[in-house]
Amino acid sequence: MSATSPVWAPKGRELYYRDVSGAVIAVPFETSGATWRAGTPTKVIDAQYATPTDMFNYDVSPDGQQFLMLKDTGRDDQNATHANIVVVLN
Repeated sequence: MSATSPVWAPKGRELYYRDVSGAVIAVPFETSGATWRAGTPTKVIDAQYATPTDMFNYDVSPDGQQFLMLKDTGRDDQNATHANIVVVLN
């Protein structure tokens, strides 16, 4: 198994990661003292979004109900439109 871009769920009972296909996988887990036990992984989102890179390209909302993801724009597509993003700090 290969996994990238791990993100903790806001409530702290699941770990999300991207698999080799780019899908987002959720793994529930339990802890007891120093013991960490992973549950069964389940696919949360298919791979139609930008593939993982060395930077995080997704996150989970504070309530754990939504994901913010970068959509793959199909860089090789002649009909692809370019999107802009504005980041405002403070």
